[in-house]
Parts: sequence; C-alpha cells; structure tokens
Amino acid sequence: MAPDPDDDEFAPEDFDDDPTDDRPRSTVKRASRPGQMLGAAMLGLGEILQPKPKQEIPVQFETPGEPPDIDRKGLDEVFGAEGKRLSGPPLDTIKSRAALVKRIKRRR
Repeated sequence: MAPDPDDDEFAPEDFDDDPTDDRPRSTVKRASRPGQMLGAAMLGLGEILQPKPKQEIPVQFETPGEPPDIDRKGLDEVFGAEGKRLSGPPLDTIKSRAALVKRIKRRR
C-alpha cells in the first residue's frame, strides 16, 4: 500500500529523533496543525481578555534627617519656596478624643 500524500497520519519513523540533527525540535511532531492553531488562538484571547498588570514605578525622595513623628509631635514643617510652614496638632490627642463607634446589633 503506497503512502497517501494527503493523509494526515504520521509514520512511526517521523517521531524518531536524529542524534546528528542540530536544528531545534519542531512542534509539528507533537501536535497537529489544528491543535497548534487552537493553542495560538487561546493564547491570543488570553492576551486580549486578561488585564495587563500595571507596572508600579517606585517614587523615592531623599530628604535629610529622620521622618517627622506626626502622631506624637504634630506637624511643623517648611512648605514651599516662600518659607510658609505646615502646622497641625499631634494626632495622638485627636485620636484619644475621638468617640468610640458603637455598633448596633440588629436582631432579625
């Protein structure tokens, strides 16, 4: 029986690797053409439908000295080129004066 050129079946010899062959291995031996097309389509849909992760750019400012302790000492920093100052009370006192939130349990 002569081999049919239109036949999609592979002979067992097609799966044997030639040890002297330097070319990269092809995926044709491992998957059929429709399988490759389906896989490529799924990869393309994955790129389209999945959101691309946003790259976060780290922002760093170098300032001399220790960072201000706003909770205990309050805020008293120079702001702008005119020499204005930011000022604010310590946050610990504001937090201690805050009323506790009472949660009401509702019965059904």
